[in-house]
Amino acid sequence: MVGAGVLALLFSQLGSALVQDLDDSFKDTRMDDVWLVDFYAPWCGFCKKLEPVWLEVGAELARSGSPVRVGKMDATAYSGMASEFGVRGYPTIKLRGGGAVDDMSPEGEASLMAWFLSVSLGALLLSEMLKGDLAYNYKGARTKDDIVEFANRVAGPAVRPLPSLQMFQHVLKRHAVLFLYVGGESTLRVSAHPIPEQESRAPEPHPSHNSIKRTDRSLEGGAGESVGDSTHPSVLQEKYLEAASELIVYSYFFSASEDVLPEWVSVPELPSVLVFKDGSFFTFDEFEDGSLSSWLNRERFPSYQQIDGFTLYELGETGKLVAIAVLDEKDQSEQSSRLKELLQRVASEQREHFSRTFQFGHMEGSDYINSLIMGEVSVPGLIVINSSSDQYFLPPEPLMDLELMQSFLRSVLEGTAPVYGGDGIFQRIRRVLYDARSTIMSVFRSSPLLGCFLFGLPLGVISLMCYGICTAESEEESEMVNREEEEEEEEEEEERRLLENDTRAEEELQQKGPSEKKSD
Repeated sequence: MVGAGVLALLFSQLGSALVQDLDDSFKDTRMDDVWLVDFYAPWCGFCKKLEPVWLEVGAELARSGSPVRVGKMDATAYSGMASEFGVRGYPTIKLRGGGAVDDMSPEGEASLMAWFLSVSLGALLLSEMLKGDLAYNYKGARTKDDIVEFANRVAGPAVRPLPSLQMFQHVLKRHAVLFLYVGGESTLRVSAHPIPEQESRAPEPHPSHNSIKRTDRSLEGGAGESVGDSTHPSVLQEKYLEAASELIVYSYFFSASEDVLPEWVSVPELPSVLVFKDGSFFTFDEFEDGSLSSWLNRERFPSYQQIDGFTLYELGETGKLVAIAVLDEKDQSEQSSRLKELLQRVASEQREHFSRTFQFGHMEGSDYINSLIMGEVSVPGLIVINSSSDQYFLPPEPLMDLELMQSFLRSVLEGTAPVYGGDGIFQRIRRVLYDARSTIMSVFRSSPLLGCFLFGLPLGVISLMCYGICTAESEEESEMVNREEEEEEEEEEEERRLLENDTRAEEELQQKGPSEKKSD
């Protein structure tokens, strides 16, 4: 136990040494390196939870030899720098830097590929590839592995070249979803083929390959396609590079020549953009899929996956409806397994009908969904969420049949399914009240004494103020009543005195004799 504590202390000190505290001078030095920066506030509870994870991130990136430098900045002390980076909440994680491979020298390319192999697609050497003043936001889970993976992905070029079959097989095993540009000049067609479970043989010439005259070398960093002595970038290549620069925070983008691909990957037309996922690959069709950037954004997730709060937010950014099987992690009943199996079948077997509009997955536990819809969803149960409008759809009955599930999804597409929620004024007011109630209940549930102090003390002060105001008004009213009564008594006393004087004067007049009255 003592030894473990010493190791933890040493690791913490090592992480602290590798995470730099940044100040205003960072504004002048930030262009020299690639930085992964945590903007925090000292009073922020989430920032405090992230701190030990951040130390682990610094240690891991340093251990792997990554060129990414890790820092942290107190955004309350250096608010000017925080504003420049667009920090609106805490903690905010940003990676500053980035580049494209079109400015890479041959030495830089060799270093790139050596590093690429040594760290299994980790961070890439960028000292010769930084281009511009770029900053990327991190919106994923606050775990060491996720943050390190984000840094390694974004720190590299937007498009990574794959020079060999072995490299292609390596990245295919490593990533659940990857995009690949295969260079050339031609139109595009749709194709989908299953990926063999094992691919160990070198690719052999394919008949369709021989019918295509090659006029380019892969993307090789994205600068262009070499034809003779001139550089002729294709329109698709330029769109791919542009989209990759925007979506690199979410996915990996690669380029390769056709002869690098294994035999089972048949590309009938060049150039093409392919996505590999779900044990298959699919080709972009500009006529059916619209713009390339929209297609890449929609296809950057597996068709079915486990969903949490972070992934649900990102799934909403694809513009798709999210169909979620809400399950109880402690309930291993046949009904839960059946619902999950049916949704997986729809995602895989009905891709042609639903993949363009729906993203499928399951979520363990209903707390997050209940807070999202400000109600309760049945468990196990299915819910379809439209993140863009805060609307959601619930089936009228349990969906334990494949046909019933498909019918419900079609009703959502056709607009005949009942719609709940929304972002109207009533829902916004309801959301404010619901969040306030949830906050109060969570505080009292976790710490009753703290809840009494936070809410009881202000209520007590307000009660005393109201009592004082009401009491002051009562006293003023009493004083006014007393003053009026005194004035009335004084008036009555004055009238009584005058009356007595008049009566006395008459009596004296009557008592006088005739001679006295005459003299008067």
